[in-house]
Amino acid sequence: MASAEEDVKKIKITPEGDSNNDIIKNKNSQLIDLSKFLMTSVLNQLSRSKDIFILGKFCDQPEGEQAIVLINKDTITGESLVPATFENISLSADMGNDIYEKYIAKLPVQLSGGKITVIRPATEQHIRKYSAQLYGFIHETPEMYQKITKQFIEEKSLSHNWVYNILEDKSEADRVLCRDNDPSIGFVLMPDLKWDITDKTTLYLLAIVMRRDIKSIRDLTKEHLPLLKNIRSKSLAFITEKWGYSQREIRSYIHYQPSYYHFHVHITFCGYEAPGTHVGKAHLLEDVIDNIELVSEFYSRKTLSFIYPTTHPLFTALTKTSST
Repeated sequence: MASAEEDVKKIKITPEGDSNNDIIKNKNSQLIDLSKFLMTSVLNQLSRSKDIFILGKFCDQPEGEQAIVLINKDTITGESLVPATFENISLSADMGNDIYEKYIAKLPVQLSGGKITVIRPATEQHIRKYSAQLYGFIHETPEMYQKITKQFIEEKSLSHNWVYNILEDKSEADRVLCRDNDPSIGFVLMPDLKWDITDKTTLYLLAIVMRRDIKSIRDLTKEHLPLLKNIRSKSLAFITEKWGYSQREIRSYIHYQPSYYHFHVHITFCGYEAPGTHVGKAHLLEDVIDNIELVSEFYSRKTLSFIYPTTHPLFTALTKTSST
């Protein structure tokens, strides 16, 4: 759950025509009435992933509290198309040029679904995370990590209660696909909030480790090789059995900086252009294992480069240090 925090409730948009399309359930089986959400502003919109992030508040929230609503349009899959689909699409002409024709389409219900994630109360950190922003490169030396980043992780990072609820089987038990409760090498495997589980070509899983003493890739040493290899072997075995993918079709990687500082591994289908797979963010699990086998303290001794929001306090502190 690369983009979820402690108080996230993920809910499915009910298609138009359903009598309950404005009332949806959250993780506690309570009802959320979206008509009570008052929009303040649009924080960001991503056309490629069909996401829009909206800031506002629900009428029943205390004064001063805010909420963020994330809306994501479902991917249209081949399985959702039937002969009758095209009979129920209404068109209006937009443009035509030689062999090319473009129309504005009103899609039928089965192609109009989506997902909503609600964060409430939303902190300033949440608002900053989901706002449109510029990014810059940081070259973080081991000394910079020890003096600045480590202190930031300990003092400023978001709450991990939602992670511990999953690990302790208190929340989202129905979303956990695979569980290894070993306190040293165990993990839970579950879908990332970006994936609806229906389209295997957009497969996106998270392996969240049981142990709580690993904040990021910086903490990894040879001691953690059994954990990393356990994640690699068991997650691949599950994916192969469940969806038929081979090892060569699966990409496993670790974010630095991560969005939350409880160690986890991202696992996606290679054919899916998942967010966060670019240079300056993702470190392939295979490479991490190889590097640690070569040098146990590889990641505590190496300068790590990453892309980070330029308005973030950590970016400001690190760039100030590197320029002095």
